[in-house]
Amino acid sequence: MKRILIGLIIFTMMALFVVPSVLSQTNISQADSSSCHWEEINNGLYGGVVYSLAIGSNNTVYAGTNGGVFKSTDGTNWTAINSGLTVAKVYSLAIDSRDTVYAGTYDGIFKSTNGTNWTEINSGLTNTDVYSLAIDSRDTVYVGTWGGGVFKSTNGTNWTEINNGLTNIVVRSLAIDSHDTVYAGTYGSGVFKYICFLIAAPQNLQANTSNSSVTLSWSSSTQSTYPVAGYAIYKGTSSGEESTTPIATVDANTNSYTDKNVELGTTYYYIVKAFDNQSPANYSEPSNEVMAVCKKLVQEIIIMLWPDNPTMTVNGVSQEIDPGRDTKPIIIPEWGRTVVPIRAIVEALGGTIEWDGTERKVTINFKGTVIELWIDNPKARINGNAVYIDPDNHGVKPIIVNSRTMLPLRFVAESLGCDVGWDNATRTITITYQP
Repeated sequence: MKRILIGLIIFTMMALFVVPSVLSQTNISQADSSSCHWEEINNGLYGGVVYSLAIGSNNTVYAGTNGGVFKSTDGTNWTAINSGLTVAKVYSLAIDSRDTVYAGTYDGIFKSTNGTNWTEINSGLTNTDVYSLAIDSRDTVYVGTWGGGVFKSTNGTNWTEINNGLTNIVVRSLAIDSHDTVYAGTYGSGVFKYICFLIAAPQNLQANTSNSSVTLSWSSSTQSTYPVAGYAIYKGTSSGEESTTPIATVDANTNSYTDKNVELGTTYYYIVKAFDNQSPANYSEPSNEVMAVCKKLVQEIIIMLWPDNPTMTVNGVSQEIDPGRDTKPIIIPEWGRTVVPIRAIVEALGGTIEWDGTERKVTINFKGTVIELWIDNPKARINGNAVYIDPDNHGVKPIIVNSRTMLPLRFVAESLGCDVGWDNATRTITITYQP
């Protein structure tokens, strides 16, 4: 009997260890493909032939069919969205980062910015039998056509043929990798890859803080394999928008560039293209296509100022804090904080500042950060969120001294992403902004 009891105890203890393992294996098997199945979801979808699918934000699904385009917001039910769509068969769909939907049909391309209505966008498209669509990270749209090759649009409206080197212009499929390299699958000639020759881009973009601009410096080396007359430099944004007018041009023979500055702000991409005539307006794709995208390299901005001194330096260049008024930074002893007329500092960083006399309110805007402050109010708003200027001392607030608005320096500077330092020996305040 004693042996039986011992055996039962051992068996029970083994079961405690074995059962979780068995359960774990069971859970794994439930995720196996053998337990998965397809479910028909055609409620509201008519036509039967689905040529293409695309998914937008909030998992909204679009279907291109032989009966137009349908949309599903729940993954089960469909609604036809064909207002403005004059073609029944929709062979391809693509969606950009702004949720703009493109539809490729046998009669060209249609675009919808609201997921409901369509607009025809065939300007420059010489072949309207569109079988494939692809969009890169900058929202540049590529279309593959049956018999017309590949076309490209950088503005979602106009198209340019880019068939240089493409020996088969019957393009059934397109794909783009993480480096924005475009691949085209053809009918009978395999796969082609779209390659852009690179020309050396501006190597340095020197900050000119006196007028909040940067100056282009051009590299003398080029990597072009064909003769060109020059290069045009355009500016673009992180969202992919591109200017239509060059901000500078470069002579291919002398590498000299026009003496133009580029405004600071949200723009921080530069696009370099070649042109084969004497004007950027004659730039043509694809024979001389040159795309070099480079980030703006702006040196850090260092602002130095001193209590009771009406001047400050911006990257070593001296200027008045409040021109013509002799206004100086002041340390408020009971606060242990410095207040200054902040306009010169904000503008030196490249931001803007506004004064509302009715509300006695200052609004600072810098690279998407908006700071709102009110005279004699210890609270401010940063991008709409209320905060104390000094959480440990609610007495710290904007004040008016000698008819000038004085703002707490550290709070404003740090809210704009700057580092603020204090050298007690030299009584120097250093504000450093690193882009």
